[in-house]
Amino acid sequence: MTQSVSDPIAELQREIDALRIDRERDLRALNVLRTVSIACLGKPNARAIFEAMHQALLPVFRYDAAYFAVCDPGNRETFRAALLVDEESVEYLEHTPYGPLTGMLVQHRQPLLFYDLLHERTLLTPPPERFGNQQKHSRSWMGTPLLLGYETVGVMSIQSYRPGIYNQDHLDLLQRIGNLLAVALENAALVEQQQTLSNELTERIAARTRELTMLTALAEELAFQRPLSELLDRALSLLVDHLAMSGGAVRLLSSDGAELTLAAAYGFPPAYADQLARIPVASSLMRSVIEERRPLIIDNLAQSEHWQRLGLHYRSLIAVPLQIGDRALGSLLLVDTRQRAIQDQEIEFVRTVGHQIAIGIKTAQLLAERERQVAELSALSDISHAASTTLELRALLRHIARALARFMRADVFSVAVYDAERDVISDGFSIDDGEEHSFWQFQPPPSDSLTAWVLRNQRALRFDNLLDEIGRYPELRLHAIGTDRMALSWLGVPLIGREGQPIGVLTVQAYSPCAFDDRDERFLAAVARQVALHVQNVMLFAAEQEARRTADTLREVARVLSAAFSSGEVLNVILRELKKVIPYDSASIMLREGRVLRAAAVAPEHIATRLDAMDRPLNEPGAAVWVVHHKQPLLIEDVSVSHIWAPKPQISNIQSWIGVPLLVKGEVLGVLNIDSTQKGRFTQRDVEVAQVFADNAAIAIENARLYAESIARREQELEIARRIQSNLFPRELPRRQGIALAARCLPAREVGGDFFDCFALGERRSIAVMIGDASGKSVAGALLMAMARSVGRAEAFDHEEPALVLRETNRSVAHDVPRGTFVALCYATIDPSGRIAVANAGQLTPVLVHADGAIQYLYPPGPTLPLGIQSNIGYETLAIDLAPGDTVVFFTDGLVEAHNATGELFGFERLDALLTKEAGLPPDALIDRIIDEVIAFMGDTVQHDDMTLVVVQFGGERTND
Repeated sequence: MTQSVSDPIAELQREIDALRIDRERDLRALNVLRTVSIACLGKPNARAIFEAMHQALLPVFRYDAAYFAVCDPGNRETFRAALLVDEESVEYLEHTPYGPLTGMLVQHRQPLLFYDLLHERTLLTPPPERFGNQQKHSRSWMGTPLLLGYETVGVMSIQSYRPGIYNQDHLDLLQRIGNLLAVALENAALVEQQQTLSNELTERIAARTRELTMLTALAEELAFQRPLSELLDRALSLLVDHLAMSGGAVRLLSSDGAELTLAAAYGFPPAYADQLARIPVASSLMRSVIEERRPLIIDNLAQSEHWQRLGLHYRSLIAVPLQIGDRALGSLLLVDTRQRAIQDQEIEFVRTVGHQIAIGIKTAQLLAERERQVAELSALSDISHAASTTLELRALLRHIARALARFMRADVFSVAVYDAERDVISDGFSIDDGEEHSFWQFQPPPSDSLTAWVLRNQRALRFDNLLDEIGRYPELRLHAIGTDRMALSWLGVPLIGREGQPIGVLTVQAYSPCAFDDRDERFLAAVARQVALHVQNVMLFAAEQEARRTADTLREVARVLSAAFSSGEVLNVILRELKKVIPYDSASIMLREGRVLRAAAVAPEHIATRLDAMDRPLNEPGAAVWVVHHKQPLLIEDVSVSHIWAPKPQISNIQSWIGVPLLVKGEVLGVLNIDSTQKGRFTQRDVEVAQVFADNAAIAIENARLYAESIARREQELEIARRIQSNLFPRELPRRQGIALAARCLPAREVGGDFFDCFALGERRSIAVMIGDASGKSVAGALLMAMARSVGRAEAFDHEEPALVLRETNRSVAHDVPRGTFVALCYATIDPSGRIAVANAGQLTPVLVHADGAIQYLYPPGPTLPLGIQSNIGYETLAIDLAPGDTVVFFTDGLVEAHNATGELFGFERLDALLTKEAGLPPDALIDRIIDEVIAFMGDTVQHDDMTLVVVQFGGERTND
């Protein structure tokens, strides 16, 4: 009975003990889970969690080794991170492959328990590799997958080197702990991912901020409107530094799209700029960039033989087009010595910078174009003004050189004036870095020279690199003129005369390559057209001056010879006066005595001791003998190649020669010899002039009477011209209240072409002033001035504006006058209110003298060519208001070109000083003062040209109409 009662109690006690054991076990498990949870709390990454887990589990399971691992989502065969614990050794691993048992945990997502792995491992296929200490055997082993839902995120295993240590309860607890570990790892992964995203966002914001800062800095540089080279250098330095690249370059596309020219480089060695200044698009890396307008990315340039040959050891490259719309202006290149992957964001940023640079380039080009147009217009205006106010070619070239230097990269300016009739350069002049040089004076241009090519072909010739490109013209070779330096850039354009014939070549040169472009060529051609007109005007003026000097000289010769009774005196006069019109080195007159030519006179006098040695028997060869036998003049431009010339030791220095016969009634009295030590020195005109001198010498004595009659006829002609001229002057000057007027003309001994006219314009109440100078002398000049005055006066009554008067007058004069003649004319109107309007056609500019003595030249705008040269010229009017006491002085060139015995001109400076000093004088008194000053300056020198003055003073003596 007792036994039966005690059995239920014992059974109950056992159940209570079992429950207590379960409760204690659950409490221990809960404590372990709480400890693990606390240990994993706040750990930032898998390694920290694994190490905390190891510290929390070691007291619970008393293991000898453990393995904690998290899977790699990107590779299902490896663990992203693992912590291996083996007794006292702890090792952290990354990207390690699955083992057989851990692989089973991942694949099957079920825990595994081995009581004695040494014996049970043989039951597995394949057998697992040994784990932990290789000197010991893993005996007790259990592991669990770390599960989040159905996904295995990692594994955890523990083991002991003793068997039977772990049971199912341990495995259950390990699996519960594994669930916590999976959550902790996921939370850490989320935190790490969030931190990564945050870091990436921060870096992107920082990168965008840096890019924005760099773009802002670049925009500021563009706003400064600096020169293009400075802008590109600054943009490259900003971009290269921002992207941490090694170097960068900007290239601009040529106008024909065939080449890329280096515009700026940063960080490259000198060899890059030297050897790759220009590259063809078709064979370069930039071809796709330019043609397809897309970026080019190369992350390994090590195999580029082209770059290796240049010694450029770059590994990475990015290139983008400099693009506006669909048009590529060039390319932007960045290189790095490191092999690097170019990110999409970097490509987009470089493209953005490239677009900004393209806008900057286009803006700079537009600004440069505007400045170039302004400079060209200013230069053309200056050159036009200089051409209309100077009759000296070299003065004009100096002015052109200064005008072109403002915007052309020229180191050398030169002009060669060509005489087609003689095939010689009549004047060669160059300015090389400020130094002036003469070249090829009175010599034919070398047939293989660039200048000769331009003359032959009558079109422009340009070289970007003369030394490299001259081979394209095998018929040409280089000729150095001026300095010994050889230019690399060369541009020459022809000077074409009015008849379409070449009259010279205008050239610019530079010591650097590619200095000139198509724009420069077109502009220089425009300059050449103006220079050609000026050259022809200078030639006309020079011819007129030459003719004037020749006429003066012949008149002087005639005057002297008409009073000479000695043949020796006649010959000496001939040689002395001849030098004034034909600048020779030596000259002689040989007279015929029987069968011998004997020297009768020699110049200069210091060679007179050679007279006896100069005799020539008429039966011996020689140039002078040839002239006697053929009774005609002979010109030898180069005696070294003449078969007629028979040299003698005493005249061995002669290089060119003229011989003309002294003829009287068909008989040769002798020969006039003219010598030069320079080849090609004389012209056919010189021959003609020499023949005139020879004729004068031949007939001086026996034909004195005829000569006197010719002088009488000449004086009669001059008297007729004087009468014509005097009839052209107004018999009285018009009067207007508030305007004082005076005029005077002092004719020269030989009547020139000066005239003036002052007349009232009827109902307009204005006074017209006309002053001019017609080309030519004597009756011809007088008739020309009469026609110009009559036409001009008629047009003045038909048209109110002075410019229109000159335009219409020019049409009539150009249509009626012979070619080669012209009229310089200034026309002005002054009304009683003090308004003066001036138009000018080649006449000297009138001077406005203010009451305080200040000087102002009244330059009308527009062209100012003389009347009769071109039929359609757009003259323009200058109109200003005069103040009381202002005086306007009109004058002709005979005033400022009056010279004294030393050849010094009275000039503009003396005239300006005189006008400033005598500003307050009335018109008549001012004219008297000017004429007195000029006559005193000339002294005994003969007046060579008319002097004409018209003076208008506003606010002077008031008279009634």
